[in-house]
Amino acid sequence: GQFQAPFTLESFRVTTEKNHLDPSICQATIKISVGKEEEITAAEGEGPVNALDNALRKALTKFFPQIVEMGLVDFKVRVIDGSNGFFLAKSIWRNWDEKSNCGYVSG
Repeated sequence: GQFQAPFTLESFRVTTEKNHLDPSICQATIKISVGKEEEITAAEGEGPVNALDNALRKALTKFFPQIVEMGLVDFKVRVIDGSNGFFLAKSIWRNWDEKSNCGYVSG
């Protein structure tokens, strides 16, 4: 059969906050849907990619508990059209036993 995505990324937002005393803090809010059910979560991280990874992992764990056995091992971010703020991010996830991979693309 044809591939069916296990979830849909409905929206996301990432903010970075910096004051003169502390290192910057990144926060991500993400909305996904699995079937007809939606989940909205937020998380912090060390940089925008880590914040998005933490928020996505938090949202997906409700539907796919096995996600805790996977980790982000690599990512690339490429700006396609900076004037519109569009970007492409590709992440590679790997099970901790390193037997299987899956990719995730958003824009």
